[in-house]
Amino acid sequence: MSEDNTTQQCDEIEAVSAIYGDDFQVVDQYRREYSISICVASLVVLLQVRLPDEYPSQSAPHYELVAAWLRGEQRSKLRECLDQVYLEHVGECVLYIWAERVREFLQDLVDQDAQVEETIKEFEQTNLLNKPSAGDDESCQSSDEGCPSITSGDLIIDRKSVFQPHLARVTDVRQVPLVLSRLKQNRKIATATHNIYAYRIVLPDAVMAQDCEDDGETKAGSRMLHLMAVLDVVNVLVVVTRWYGGCHIGPDRFKHINAATRSILEICGFLDDAQGSSKKKQISTRKTK
Repeated sequence: MSEDNTTQQCDEIEAVSAIYGDDFQVVDQYRREYSISICVASLVVLLQVRLPDEYPSQSAPHYELVAAWLRGEQRSKLRECLDQVYLEHVGECVLYIWAERVREFLQDLVDQDAQVEETIKEFEQTNLLNKPSAGDDESCQSSDEGCPSITSGDLIIDRKSVFQPHLARVTDVRQVPLVLSRLKQNRKIATATHNIYAYRIVLPDAVMAQDCEDDGETKAGSRMLHLMAVLDVVNVLVVVTRWYGGCHIGPDRFKHINAATRSILEICGFLDDAQGSSKKKQISTRKTK
């Protein structure tokens, strides 16, 4: 190991030890292995590092994130974040920057949890979460004459965007605008950023009437309709309401819209119906406007 690397490592360890106190531990002095415990609220991550001879001039520290609760996408995002930090500081000491970036990551998670709780309370106050149980026709029966029962599903919340699905069993295309009108009697739904919908209805002449509406969320309706066709569900209208929270979430919005669609179909028993039907009728498809 070069003398310069040795000096920088010693200086860095001395500084990090002073900053983090008891949260900094020497795991193996000879192997230059150390750990920093980072805690925000109830979330704890142990950042374990080993400093190779080439660090910091030519190599990054070897690191491991120890946290049983940190899995899947969250763990991958944090690792990507730390890797990016190193790329932005090649040749520099990064332990302190890494530790603080982990702390920022944990704080963001805590803030998101608080935001979710606040959003749920807000929706409870506007009765959007006072949902009937699936199949409870009396409790979800619309008061509008001719309008089918409507069931609303659970919220999906991501980076201040909120998605909620609604479903109605329909047997006539003329019922679709009735359902949409009934939903929009709720001011929060009426003023949502998007009310995306798709429906598939088998008409008496064995023709499939199907259509969709993006409501400004390009291709979202067609994706919903495609999913419903793949799942082979019929005589159903699904509406997914999205409230945009000011933070772009990219393609994840389509993932959430499809997840909301599938969830409400499952809650209302449509997936069981589709899987249980052993005989399929010959049905031609007609797009309805």
